[in-house]
Amino acid sequence: MGKKKRTINVARHKETGGIIRVGELFTSTKSAFEFRQLYHEKKFTWECIECGQDLRLSGSKNDNIHLKHEPNHEPCFLTESNLDLDMRESYERAVVAKESPRHKELKYKIGERLVSVEGVEPDSISVDQKFIIKGRDRRKPDVYCVYRGKELVFEIQLSDLSLGYILSRHNFYKNHGIYLIWILDTYDIKNQGTKEKDLKYLSDHQNFFKLDESVSEFKLICDYKFPFLTDDNFLLSPWKQKSISLSQLKFDREVYQVFYFNFAGKLKLAEENQVNKAEILQLEQKRRQVERLENEAKSKANEIVCQIKEIKKSVLHDYSIVKSRLRNLSSLEAEVLNQVLGINQTDRFKIPPIIRWIEEAKLSDQHFLSFILECKPIHIDLDVYDICGNSVFIKILKELKRGQNEILRKLFFRGYILNEVDKQILLDGATTGVVSPKDSILFNLCNRLNDRELVDDVFKFQNLLLIFESINLGKVVGFQFGEENWLAFANNAIEYYSQHWSKIERAMKRGSIWGKILQSDRKGTFSKKLEKWILKSPEQNDGAFPVLIDLFPDLSI
Repeated sequence: MGKKKRTINVARHKETGGIIRVGELFTSTKSAFEFRQLYHEKKFTWECIECGQDLRLSGSKNDNIHLKHEPNHEPCFLTESNLDLDMRESYERAVVAKESPRHKELKYKIGERLVSVEGVEPDSISVDQKFIIKGRDRRKPDVYCVYRGKELVFEIQLSDLSLGYILSRHNFYKNHGIYLIWILDTYDIKNQGTKEKDLKYLSDHQNFFKLDESVSEFKLICDYKFPFLTDDNFLLSPWKQKSISLSQLKFDREVYQVFYFNFAGKLKLAEENQVNKAEILQLEQKRRQVERLENEAKSKANEIVCQIKEIKKSVLHDYSIVKSRLRNLSSLEAEVLNQVLGINQTDRFKIPPIIRWIEEAKLSDQHFLSFILECKPIHIDLDVYDICGNSVFIKILKELKRGQNEILRKLFFRGYILNEVDKQILLDGATTGVVSPKDSILFNLCNRLNDRELVDDVFKFQNLLLIFESINLGKVVGFQFGEENWLAFANNAIEYYSQHWSKIERAMKRGSIWGKILQSDRKGTFSKKLEKWILKSPEQNDGAFPVLIDLFPDLSI
C-alpha cells in the first residue's frame, strides 16, 4: 500500500495505552481492513494523543483507511485548519518523545517530588492524566499542580519543536491564567538550537530550567543571563547556573511564566547604570584633564614669572619674548598666571603693586611699568590709591616727568577711567602748565573711547581729532586760532587735511559752523580753497574712520 496523507498519523491505543503510528500499522490495504473489522467489533479502539477524544476508523472510495475524530467532537489542536503539515509532524514527534523512557522518568520524578514541596496541594498533582478544559480549548500537560493558589504546569521537551506548537501551548496557558514552566534536559547553553531560542524569547526573563537530579527533593537547575558592568563600563551578560527550589521562583502575571532571574529588568538597570557611569567617567576624565591642564598652566606661569624677574634685573629690559608668550596664553593659562602672580590680592601688599611700580619707575627706568601696562593677560586693579589718596593717573602725572605721556597712553589702553578728581586735575593742569591744553583734550578723548584698542589712533590722528572735537564742542580747541575763528580753522583743515575733508565738511554742515565760515569769508579765501579741492577731488583716507565713529557717533561722519 502506497504512502497516503492521513488525517491522524499518530494515536493512542486505548486497550494498551501505547502510541501507534498509523502508517506503520496499516502497512497494506489488507491489514488496514483487518483493523477496520477489529474496530467495528470493539476489539481495537484509539484515542487522540492531544485531546483524548475517541477516534474512528474510516475508509474512502479509494480504500484509504484512516483515523479521524468523531463527528461533532470537541475542539482539538490537531484539527485546526491552520495547522500545516510541518507543524503536525513536529507535534507528532513531540508526542512520541513523551512516550520515551527518559520523558516518563522526568515527569514522574517531578510529580513525586512536588508532593513534599510546601505550598503544593498534593491532591492537585497530576502526571500526564489531567486534561485542562477551558471552554472549547483543552490541553494535557506533562505535570499539573496547584501551588499557593496558582495553577502550575510543567511541559517537558526533549525533541525539537515547531514554533507554532510552542506558541499554541504558551498562549493556551497564558490566556487561561495558568503558569507554565518548560523543562529541558540536554542542551548546550553556549550553542543554543532553534528550540532553546524559541523558548528563551517567549519572555524577557530568558531563563532555562531542567530538573536537578543531584538531589532527592524538588529542585530545578536554572540557567540565566546575568548582566553586569566591568570596571571599564562594558556591559556583559554571561550565563550563570543555580539550583533553586520552587519557593525561589517568581511568577510573571503578564505572560504567566515562571522565572528565577529577571534578565530584562536587570539589563535595563545595568544599561541605566552604564549611562550614569559613563557620565561619571566622562566627568572624571574631564576633571583629570582640567587638573592636568592646570598643572601645566601653573608650571608655565612659574616659568613666566621667573623670566619676568630675570629680565627686570637685567640691563637690557627686553620683554619681547615674554610678551609673545603672554599673547599665546589660553584663558586657563592666563587665569592661573594671575593666581600665581596674586597682583590683585590686596591682603598680600601694604602698597598696591601698580603704585609701587610707578614709584620704582620714578627712580629707575620705566621699562617694567610700560611692559606691565601693555600686557592685558596680566590683570591689574587700576582703581587704587597711594597713601595720600592720589589715583594711578594723578600719581603718574606727579611722579613721572620723563616718558609720562607714553605711560599714560598705556594706562588708557589698559582701560583706566578718569574719575572726577582726575578730570579736574586735567582741567586745572591745562591752565597751570602741569599738562598741555592739547594733551588734556587728548587724554579726555582716550577716556571717552569705547574701544581702548584705538588709544594709539587718538595720538596718531590727534590733529584730525582736535578738528572734530572743536566741531563737536562748537568752539575751536587745540589750535592757536581763537575759539571763534572758524574761518582760519576751516582754511587750515581744507589745506592740510584735504584727504579727510569730505568728512569734516559733513560734520561742519550738521550745525551752524558752516554758515559762520561762509559769512566770515569776505575775501573768498576759503571759497577758493573749496573750489580748488573740488577740482582736485583728492582720494579720501578712511584710516581714521574707526576712531572717529567711536568718539563722534553723532556727527554724521
